[in-house]
Amino acid sequence: MAFPYMETFKGWQDIVKQKGFKILDAQDQTEEYAKCFDDYAKIVADGKETITKNFGPDLFVFAENLVAIWRKAAHEHKVGRGFYIALK
Repeated sequence: MAFPYMETFKGWQDIVKQKGFKILDAQDQTEEYAKCFDDYAKIVADGKETITKNFGPDLFVFAENLVAIWRKAAHEHKVGRGFYIALK
């Protein structure tokens, strides 16, 4: 995964290469990852009544905002996911 305080998609490949591996396949799965947050946003919205009843409105608003932040970041490729196959 790529986060602002971690490595980028290319950065992970560079680390793997520095450790003596040859990259056989590298797939940026950030678009798929972003779609997960679209689903999470729907799950939170659909669960508003249950979340509010069981945990209170403050937690619902927190969850809704948190998913919105991650969703935006994923769609902007600020966070993401990659798949790598390497051989040493």
